Amino acid sequence: MTWSPPTLRHPRSRVPFEDRHGALAFLDAERPNLRAVAQCARELGRLDSAWQFTYLLTSFFDATGHWHDRVELCRQGAAAATALGDAVAEAEMLRALGVAYFMTRRLREALETNQRALRTVRAAGDLVGEGHVHNNIANAYAELRRFDEAIAAHRLAVARCAEAGSDLGRALSQRNLGHTFVRMGRAEESLVPLTDALATFRGLGNARLEAATLDTLGEAWLQRGDHRTALAHLGEAVAVSRAIGDRWLEWESLLDTGRAHLDAGDIPQARTHFREALDLSREVGDRHGEASALNQLGRVYLAAGDLAAARDHLERSLSIRAAVPDDYELAHLHRDLGDLESRTGDTSTATHHWTRARSLYHQANATVEANELAARIP
Repeated sequence: MTWSPPTLRHPRSRVPFEDRHGALAFLDAERPNLRAVAQCARELGRLDSAWQFTYLLTSFFDATGHWHDRVELCRQGAAAATALGDAVAEAEMLRALGVAYFMTRRLREALETNQRALRTVRAAGDLVGEGHVHNNIANAYAELRRFDEAIAAHRLAVARCAEAGSDLGRALSQRNLGHTFVRMGRAEESLVPLTDALATFRGLGNARLEAATLDTLGEAWLQRGDHRTALAHLGEAVAVSRAIGDRWLEWESLLDTGRAHLDAGDIPQARTHFREALDLSREVGDRHGEASALNQLGRVYLAAGDLAAARDHLERSLSIRAAVPDDYELAHLHRDLGDLESRTGDTSTATHHWTRARSLYHQANATVEANELAARIP
């Protein structure tokens, strides 16, 4: 089968907005109706309309969050594409559904769905699509801290996109490869792919991916201990995200900016950025992000010596983690709760939290963190 790009068959119509911000505001107001429209189109046999409607909305959810809504919408689109028997459309919808699962932390379902998408794009001869799917698979592996598999998949993604002549796909895969290196504590290896990706995105005029890459470069320089360079990149990332109305990227960059300030000992600035990140996580309906921001605020208050406020934020984060489990993030929480109890003089409870954190770090393949924590346990 020879692959060709999908053709959207519906003519452009007049829209009640003039720019990106207007479009995002319009769609946000209509968000409760979007899934119903896709479902109605599918049930009425308008299968092309159902999957294309879903396809066109994916970037809206990328920018504004509410990914649980996106999961349900993508399920409708995937069902329509499968019923239509269009391999290209089915691959696109499975890929979109895999991203939706990834953003809602349903990582094993994300892997399974992307593996289905990979089989479909290969059958359709879609080399660029194959590169994008390998990239999504790599991202899921990285979140599961299966880093060797993530690096291999990222490199496959770079190779497939380069072979297909897709500068955007190649740069996206390089950016995510760099991000995985940062998560592995190998910031030095991240700088070349990240710098190359940033230049490509700027050349293509892709502001969203420019912001994402600036954020990751900020993380890389923070890991290397260069707070000034880190904050410069992160400040650009926040500015670009705000300029394009991308609430989720703004949240991520605010959180990383707070981390940079906290690492530099600037507690007031760290607290300000973490609070803004917390407000945004609630606005976009990201419970994982909310738990992360609360955890970071708990660390700020712990550093400031306000143990009551630290306990309040850490325990609220812990309660959310019951709904959005993540062994690595949960380990951080127990580590910080252990530090809190050690400050109150409750050695027994501190040891309990540290032991729990060490076990969770091992489960999350975070050997370095587990070994560092072992020194605190009596």
